[in-house]
Amino acid sequence: MQQTLTAKLKLEVTQEQKEQLRVISLAYRDALNYTSGVASEMGKTYNGTKIQKEVYYTLREQFKLSSQMACNVPRQVGATYKSLRTKLKQNEEAIKAGRTKKRYKGLDKPPKYVSRTCTLNYQRDYSFVKDQKVSVITLNGRLKVNYHGYSKHLEMIKSGVAKIGAAKLWYLRATKTYYLLVSMEVEVPELTPTDINRVMGVDVGQRYIAVAADTRNKTQFFSGKQVRHKAVLSGSLAVKVDAHYTSQACPCCGHTSKENRPQKGLTFVCQPCGYTLHADLVGARNVALRVLLSRQDWESTGRFSAVPDASSDETKGERLSRYLQLRWTTDAIPN
Repeated sequence: MQQTLTAKLKLEVTQEQKEQLRVISLAYRDALNYTSGVASEMGKTYNGTKIQKEVYYTLREQFKLSSQMACNVPRQVGATYKSLRTKLKQNEEAIKAGRTKKRYKGLDKPPKYVSRTCTLNYQRDYSFVKDQKVSVITLNGRLKVNYHGYSKHLEMIKSGVAKIGAAKLWYLRATKTYYLLVSMEVEVPELTPTDINRVMGVDVGQRYIAVAADTRNKTQFFSGKQVRHKAVLSGSLAVKVDAHYTSQACPCCGHTSKENRPQKGLTFVCQPCGYTLHADLVGARNVALRVLLSRQDWESTGRFSAVPDASSDETKGERLSRYLQLRWTTDAIPN
């Protein structure tokens, strides 16, 4: 089966090359904001084709973008508007059902793009060349720069094992570094429920980048460069589950409440049963339990999805109701 990976490649650029990347990334961002305003004036449409017809020549002439970039911008804006309209619809349904009184304001103004990130099409806006270099388009021609990254990703690019897709030119302001985030598809063996003999839950925490807990009671806290979740490359399967209430639900008794996180701190204290643990670790254990439930459904139905069904609030509500029945057994949790 096909799995998608993202290779994070650090670009080694001179000051002059960095300036060229800065100019094109800012031009792309300005084009996104211009197009966002146009889409808003068009009735907040998310139809990328309609938006493109309206802005294409302006993006080419005023912002000096390549033809592919001038197509990517309206598609990206359309996707943003579609996502925001979905949230608006969900908010309207929640208000109607009495679950909230707050009105979603995400579309009151045209969405604004802040990040200096632009989308590049493979073999058109960027391509890999010999001597471990990548050719990247700018407003003043192409740059050929060296890149570095995870060794397995580099080998996959070099050998041609992976199918290369679009990439994002991304600027990390903290280190003033440019990266190329390359989408790659690789062929991996088909898995069955019986192939999975270990389940690990990974929760994105407040203080740590990620906290992992498995059903064997092994725990890991990751920070910074220690995080390397390469499930596909290690023959594992990555499954996304609902994150709702994972750090508020007690894995022992199931009680779910904001009060279980006193002052929204890092210590979880269940109010009814008194169970106490690091809040991010509680989240990781709840994630592991939800993955186990997904595996059980896979075994019983023969159908599997790596992401939860978000087609309706009713479907999500059914899953959350089932999650309330999950328990991390007392004898599996050390005192």
